[in-house]
Amino acid sequence: MKRRWARASSMIIATFPGPSSSSLAPGLPLHANLFVVTQDGKHIVSGGHWDNSLRIFATHKTRYVASVVRHIDIVTCVAACGYYLMSGSRDTTSIIWDVSSSMTQLKAVQVLAGHDKSVKCVSLSAELDMAVSGSEDGLVNVYSIKEGQFLRSLKPPSQQMDFVVSRLTLSLQGHVVIG
Repeated sequence: MKRRWARASSMIIATFPGPSSSSLAPGLPLHANLFVVTQDGKHIVSGGHWDNSLRIFATHKTRYVASVVRHIDIVTCVAACGYYLMSGSRDTTSIIWDVSSSMTQLKAVQVLAGHDKSVKCVSLSAELDMAVSGSEDGLVNVYSIKEGQFLRSLKPPSQQMDFVVSRLTLSLQGHVVIG
């Protein structure tokens, strides 16, 4: 099945051969956290596939390029910054990938743990050497990219015990915005 990728202005820029509904994990809602465009605009990376893979598509040739499997459960979110890509999964981990040499051969440089429930969103800043992950357990964990070191955990206010972190982003100053 073909999917259409569009800009904010709703103009169709390309039609891609996937991901099709048959390649997506059953019951996983389709949302923006499952897709990211690399900073150079040459690739789209998608998660949410039944085989726990990340899939890479070339924008200039509108075709599937590669896939990689390292998570042991469905990839629920992806983010990109510079030569790094980050994925989060239902397996409660996040992985930082080095994409500096090739988008067809992603190299896992850090496997980040620290959540008790599924990772719902990730963000990173290569300039700040900082990666963050948010999960269904309401926590936001902060790590260094290069060392993979856990730096701190941000917790929701105590009266919001069932708070799920579904969106987050990093500012250029290192502020974490949580939604």
